[in-house]
Amino acid sequence: MPTPATTRPADCARHRGRRRRLGALALLTAGATLLGTGAFASWQATANASTATLRAATAGATVVGASGGQLTTPVSNLLPGDWLYRYVDVTNTSSVTGSFTGTVTASGLGSGLTVLVESCAAGWNTAAATCPGTPTTIATGPLSSPLSITHGTLAPTAVQHVRYKVTVDALAPSSLMGQSGALDLAVTSNLVGGYDRTSG
Repeated sequence: MPTPATTRPADCARHRGRRRRLGALALLTAGATLLGTGAFASWQATANASTATLRAATAGATVVGASGGQLTTPVSNLLPGDWLYRYVDVTNTSSVTGSFTGTVTASGLGSGLTVLVESCAAGWNTAAATCPGTPTTIATGPLSSPLSITHGTLAPTAVQHVRYKVTVDALAPSSLMGQSGALDLAVTSNLVGGYDRTSG
């Protein structure tokens, strides 16, 4: 029978080898756990690029009396069938192209007045009441209620030359005798988006 003194060293060696294998297995298991959880250092870099300045559009319109158009000259002694002309320049002061609409409103004598609104591309000869080219009718109708006008599309700084011909109806009632009133001319710029502005 082997004595305890001869068997103990072999057992110790086997135990040490077994402990080393178990330790290595534990390290591998821990490494696999770290790998599975992504527990590594994170290296990052950030780059920046500046864009161009962005600016919103501005809306604007002006309506001024054309040279010699006598926009603010008062008129007296109107009779059925009489007429008068008024000339204005409509300018797009917006930063972009827009569509323009307007209204003509008459007070006092409105029920007995009609108006014809025309534009002239070359500008009106106000002294002769003529258009060097062919005028374009943009509105016409009675002034018993506000009359809507479609001025159309105007580019920035573009000017539309407009003439209003206001006529007292030939059959205007005598109840208008001695009445007074005024005309109000208004223009509105309408800027609508929905465009690709990538290029500016």
